[in-house]
Amino acid sequence: MQSLLRNSKKHFVYFIVLLLSLSFVLHCPEQRVFASDLTDSSSDPEQDDTNQSIDENTTEQNTYEQSAPAESLSESETESEQSEPSPVEEQQPEPVETDDREYQMSEEKRLLLREFPFESIVGFSWSIYSERPLSEIYAEFSSKTGAILSGKVSPGQDSVLYKVIANGFFINSEGYFLTTYQRIKDIFTSYNQIDFGIDLKLRTNHSLQLMDLNLVAVDPEGDLVVFQADLNSSGLSEVSYVEFANYHPAMGHAVFGVGFPDKFAVEGGLFPGFVTQIGMTKMLESGYGITEIQTNASIPSTSNGCLIVNSGGQAIGISSSAGIRSVSDRFSVFYPADQVTMRLNYILSGKINEEVVWTGITLLSDTDYNNLAQTYNLPTGAYVLDVFFDGPSYVCDIRKDDIILAIDDHVINSGSEFRSMILNYQPGDALRIKVYRPNLSKEFIKTLYLDSK
Repeated sequence: MQSLLRNSKKHFVYFIVLLLSLSFVLHCPEQRVFASDLTDSSSDPEQDDTNQSIDENTTEQNTYEQSAPAESLSESETESEQSEPSPVEEQQPEPVETDDREYQMSEEKRLLLREFPFESIVGFSWSIYSERPLSEIYAEFSSKTGAILSGKVSPGQDSVLYKVIANGFFINSEGYFLTTYQRIKDIFTSYNQIDFGIDLKLRTNHSLQLMDLNLVAVDPEGDLVVFQADLNSSGLSEVSYVEFANYHPAMGHAVFGVGFPDKFAVEGGLFPGFVTQIGMTKMLESGYGITEIQTNASIPSTSNGCLIVNSGGQAIGISSSAGIRSVSDRFSVFYPADQVTMRLNYILSGKINEEVVWTGITLLSDTDYNNLAQTYNLPTGAYVLDVFFDGPSYVCDIRKDDIILAIDDHVINSGSEFRSMILNYQPGDALRIKVYRPNLSKEFIKTLYLDSK
């Protein structure tokens, strides 16, 4: 009985609490929570003060507008009516300015695409850089070029194994064949004669039959060698030959080496590339200048001496291995046609065999040195570009980059003047040379004993 009373009291208390809770809910006002309320509740007190001031200003402005005169209100209404466009004007959309930058970019990309060096891209066609079809260029010159083969002849040997050592091309109808000296210098003796036991042959596209080669002239200083092919051995009376064009290459021009067919070539024997550097002009002992023009054409070492043509198919020079130190050097060098022509006239005229005074140095051309002197504030004189090892100048301690200032107290103003003065002396004469060494910023007096060559 007592437990029943305790449970009844407990349930009564629960019932009273439930009634009080229900009464509280019914008497509270309805509240709705919005996202703006949540934002306002999370804002800073300073922001609340700012909002309150804005509301006050807005209220004052509305009060001022309501108290404004009717005339000003009507004027504002008139201005607003005049400023509103008519329905016809609304139907005519304003012209939209077209942005043609996209088309300009595509044009720029097209130009950049044509200038991009694609020599390393697989499947790239060099024909877009040529004014004539590559096959047509190669067909024109293939019969005028050839490969020089060398074989070692030993006593009692039945057959000789020949290998390609250089390329070249015909320079007249009589079979005179031109190549460069640097690539094949090992076959010559110190007297510029073909070494004993070496047999040279020429293979051309006229016939795969090998023709004998006879030495005509060697020009180590000008890096040229002239042979003559035995045309009779192949039943030929004359051959077609290369005629150089009056053309001066410039940076970025497309060039093609034309040699005997090679597996690295594009069209039979074409080696394409661009002119990447035009070197300074050297003044040789004979007074002639020579300029090395560098390209990125990958001409194999055995194809050095090949003909160089431009994009129009004009003969513009001869390739050389000068300056190339190893097979990993990814560039080639050629000499321009005008300088090669002048040097050939000097060689074939026989003047190369005349005894001349030899100093053993190569000078920089006057034009190039004037530019160099202005840039680095160097004195006037003759700039020594190269010194031949064991030559007269090397023996008297004249070195590369020295500047010759005077000969026997006579001031030298240029390399041309130095060459002219040397011609007044004889081999064996001793000259008092004043030189300036830029790396030491000092002047020296040297005694130069002239030699003959």
